[in-house]
Amino acid sequence: RRDQQLELARDLHDFVAHDVSAIVVQAQAARFVADKDPEQAVRALERIEAAGLGALASMDRTVHALREAAGARSASVPGTSELPGLVERFEGGVLDADPAAARALSREADTTAYRVAVEALTNVRRHAPGAAVVRVRLHRAAEGIELSVANSAPARGAGGLLGLGLRRRSGTGLAGLRGRVEAAGGTLRAGASADGGWRVCAVFPAQGCALG
Repeated sequence: RRDQQLELARDLHDFVAHDVSAIVVQAQAARFVADKDPEQAVRALERIEAAGLGALASMDRTVHALREAAGARSASVPGTSELPGLVERFEGGVLDADPAAARALSREADTTAYRVAVEALTNVRRHAPGAAVVRVRLHRAAEGIELSVANSAPARGAGGLLGLGLRRRSGTGLAGLRGRVEAAGGTLRAGASADGGWRVCAVFPAQGCALG
């Protein structure tokens, strides 16, 4: 029962916090452009609506899991098939996903890869606002199946959410994801890129293969 409670807490952190941070960012953007560029404000409101629906869906899954008898969970957990929608809702997001690579992931690795993408994109919103491009890539690599999220350098003078008064989250973040990735047989690394941006990369074994 405790393990299930911890799993549900991680689900809320990984998925709901991502959508809520999107709502805050877009609301702030709409407030600043409302007078000068109403069309931009309308687009921000559309993204707020999409993020709100995503948060509701995540909470519905969590409530459904809580209601399952004897600790069983039949509620589906998002996987890489939902990357297109996730990236589409992210301003500046670009997706390059190989369907064959996605099919080579185990079920656990598939859901973990999606979590990595969610957490990495959330961190871009928080720590690199104004990044012109954020590339999410899922492909075969020499080591296995690689999921990477790389953002360009943020615009100068762009303040993160922390600078605008949002409380720091008390979730597991990338540190917690490392354990998840390793449990799925993979590795996780993150660091600065040569262009001043940041890159998060998780590599998972293809089904029937082991990482070298």
